Amino acid sequence: MLVLTLMQATTIKFTSNNTNKNNEENKHKLYIIYT
Repeated sequence: MLVLTLMQATTIKFTSNNTNKNNEENKHKLYIIYT
């Protein structure tokens, strides 16, 4: 699970380069996963 979250974080980092708005939404999702 931890590895999966890390992988997702990397993917979001790459995606955030394309869309800043999407990054904010993904960051919020990631925060929930980490909590």
